[in-house]
Amino acid sequence: MTPHADVPPTMRHNPQAMVRLPLPAELWLLAHHHDTGALHLHHQSLTVGLAGATLLDLSLSRHVAIGWDRDPTTRVWQPRPGAITITTGQRLGDPLRDAALDVVHSTRHHPSPHPHLHTWLRTLAQHNLYEQVREDMITAGVLHRTVRRRLGVVPTTTYLATHTAYGVRARAFIREAVTPRTDREPPDEQCLALCGLVHTLDLVPFLHCGIDDNMIRKRLRNITGHDQALHEVLTAVSASRGDLALTAMR
Repeated sequence: MTPHADVPPTMRHNPQAMVRLPLPAELWLLAHHHDTGALHLHHQSLTVGLAGATLLDLSLSRHVAIGWDRDPTTRVWQPRPGAITITTGQRLGDPLRDAALDVVHSTRHHPSPHPHLHTWLRTLAQHNLYEQVREDMITAGVLHRTVRRRLGVVPTTTYLATHTAYGVRARAFIREAVTPRTDREPPDEQCLALCGLVHTLDLVPFLHCGIDDNMIRKRLRNITGHDQALHEVLTAVSASRGDLALTAMR
């Protein structure tokens, strides 16, 4: 996840069942029960995780550089832990990702004892991010609303995938990544990012991969521990979850 490579953009509209979804959408699906739509973790924790997924998505598409800064005079890239630097001045035409880039600008010089990355995560998470990601998925045809009656009386709105293949494929990517084999390609950057977020958000028990959970955690740590940008984001997500837990106890 360096700031210099170029990759084709991710398809974001009218996805077919076998098309790779953006990282925030994959995480959203894995964080909810496929049949009931119930959350597997606290709403605020997932929102912080979605902020991390959004940032990593921007990094994967080379619109931001994580842990790098560019000297305004020499234009030379320099490593700077905790930094987020926009690599292009263009608007992306995607409200969610454009809003995320706006937050990079607004928090860059924000007075805070925390690194820019930590401040950015907490700020974006406060912008109704969970609802924004969900609405994006509805617009793209990945989710649909359904009304069910709790205890047969109280109507509740549930959001479910329009095709079971979306969640199945996201789990399959992780299962392939943690299954030791010598006859396959290593996981791609998006898969590594998804693996790291699933581990950091304690979603391993809900993967149902047919592999011991502790073994999955060990393998996830091994395969995601070599990318500095990913490590920085996951560390910030974990710290933000800890901050939320402390706030809840006060």
